[in-house]
Amino acid sequence: MLGGIALAFVGGKKPNSLLVRPSIRVYKTFLLALMVFKLIDITIPCYNSDGTITEVLDSLYAQTFDDFHIYIINNASTDKTLIKIKSHPIFNKITLLENDRNIGFVRNVRKALSCGVRKYTALCSSNDVLYPRYLESLLSLHNEKSSLSYALCDFYINDRFSKSALSSDYFDTQGLSSVDSCNMVMKKFTYSAPFWGLYKKDAITKMSPFSFNRGADHVYVAEAALYGEIRQYPKSLFKRNYPQNRTIDTFSLMENDQQLTPDDVRVKFGWHFFPYVSMLRSHHNMLRRAFVSNSEKEQLLKSSVLILTQRYQRQITQELVRFIKLKDTPPKGLLERQYFCEVEAYMSFIKGFLSLEKR
Repeated sequence: MLGGIALAFVGGKKPNSLLVRPSIRVYKTFLLALMVFKLIDITIPCYNSDGTITEVLDSLYAQTFDDFHIYIINNASTDKTLIKIKSHPIFNKITLLENDRNIGFVRNVRKALSCGVRKYTALCSSNDVLYPRYLESLLSLHNEKSSLSYALCDFYINDRFSKSALSSDYFDTQGLSSVDSCNMVMKKFTYSAPFWGLYKKDAITKMSPFSFNRGADHVYVAEAALYGEIRQYPKSLFKRNYPQNRTIDTFSLMENDQQLTPDDVRVKFGWHFFPYVSMLRSHHNMLRRAFVSNSEKEQLLKSSVLILTQRYQRQITQELVRFIKLKDTPPKGLLERQYFCEVEAYMSFIKGFLSLEKR
């Protein structure tokens, strides 16, 4: 198009108006092409991270692979997080998105995953200090011949020299079918660390939104296994700075990015009533929406019940007992009643599977 316009001018003739009019459209397309030229979008959901965000940005500034752009989604922080982001030398590579109010952890992660237009998306925590070869190493697994949807790595918690978090062969679905890959993830996934890594954007566009239920990170990686291989880099490539006083109770607060007691969380977010049943339900909802054949869905629905109820049988049994006690006095409020009805239907389904009628 541009070449045609240039030739018209070179020939000394007035360019055809039909050639000139689209030039604005071509120019916009050219600007968009420049914007997406970088290969990786790094997305960082954050909330009150002034104690760690500088070190996180320092680690990005030191990356050996620098063909990336950063999106930081600030969830209405009340500390000095914004000041530290805006004063950092890497700020010229950052698009800062600010929420007017705290929308909670899940919605903020959803927003982070939707950011960017480039080929790969690296989802990072605002507590993760990346080693210099982090991006280069994970990108090396995503070679042109591979069918990867997701690459991850081992990591250390707080102390760089402490024991690593994952075994060397924790996740690797190379050569497995999509059904076997998804089953492997459901068998092995135990905490959120494998959720943070380098995703292929094509896979993210197929995947369901990040779930509000417990185990949303489990579900997300299990679905990624349906759309390509998952590979794990053999060495640790980052360290995670968890709060030193981190407990089960403080984790509940971190999970929702709001200053609530565990009891407040259970009242406000209905899924805390029955978290393990909720996890099973989330997997099933994802599988029903997945872009796989009906026969594969049927296999996965059966295997997910078997795998997850065997892994969490004690917890699910306890939830069933608690549900029976609460059955005559369901929670009040629209959200709680709606969730209670869903769990009631789901409990009746898994009750037969676990043979708990006589207990």
